[in-house]
Parts: sequence; C-alpha cells; structure tokens
Amino acid sequence: MNCSIKNIFIGIGPGIGSCCFEVGKEVSDKFEKKSTIAAQFVHPVSEQKALVDLRGLITSDFMMAGIPLENIENMNYCTSCCSDLFYSYRKEGKNTGRMLLAARLIVI
Repeated sequence: MNCSIKNIFIGIGPGIGSCCFEVGKEVSDKFEKKSTIAAQFVHPVSEQKALVDLRGLITSDFMMAGIPLENIENMNYCTSCCSDLFYSYRKEGKNTGRMLLAARLIVI
C-alpha cells in the first residue's frame, strides 16, 4: 500500500482467550512446529491438552512485521468467558448466534 509502518494501526477484537482456548495435542503440536515464537504461546495443561494464546501470537506476529506495540489495540474480551456479551460456539455449541467482523482501510 506504499505507506509507512508507523502509520499502520491494528485493532484486535473479541475472540476466545488463552483462558478458554484449550486444544488437543495434535493442534498444539502444529503451533509448536510452526516456529519457536508460536511455541511460546502454547501452555500445556496436561500431556494431551494445552491452552493457546491466540491474541499473544497475533500481537507478536504484527510486532515482528514492524508494527509498534503502541499501534496495536487489543480489546481483551474472551468470547467464551463473556458469553453474556458475545457468542461463543465453543461454549454454547452450534445453536448460538454468529459474530461478524467489519474491517476498513483508510488511506490518508
């Protein structure tokens, strides 16, 4: 887009948090094989289960791309913990509602 990295601002909205995103070994292994950075965001809770910090991983990826941390805004809402505010397929199952993301590019 031919813009300066310092002029890029990122907003990370609600999503499942590391408190609730428990995955099996087959999924956690994929994160750990991706990179040593990704492996830092996988926290084993047993031999077969791990909690994954997706927000941390996404933030790290943006920072590695050169986006300054102060340009990354994170809502820090876990959709599973805050099911009174958001829908959570993982917590409520397939009969829950759905969420929609709208993104916008502003060129100045």
